Amino acid sequence: LDVGKKTGPVVDAFPVQDTDHLIMLTDKGQLIRLQVNEVRIAGRKTRGVILFRTAPDEKVTSIVRFSDNGNGDDDVDPDAEKTDAPAA
Repeated sequence: LDVGKKTGPVVDAFPVQDTDHLIMLTDKGQLIRLQVNEVRIAGRKTRGVILFRTAPDEKVTSIVRFSDNGNGDDDVDPDAEKTDAPAA
């Protein structure tokens, strides 16, 4: 990963499937849910993809991955929850 002053630290990285959903929450109460298949695929020499913008003093506090199990119900992946991650 090409990490520098402009890009900041990597918040998190974990494997996902196209059918998964992510929910991210900040310490200021901002919440966003998105489908993984809506995130553009970036090449090796990129600076990443911004999933949503936060205020300068705002931090992402948790990220949860939900898996679509095919029957209309979402399953939470308990291993995917991350806490105290800085905002990207």
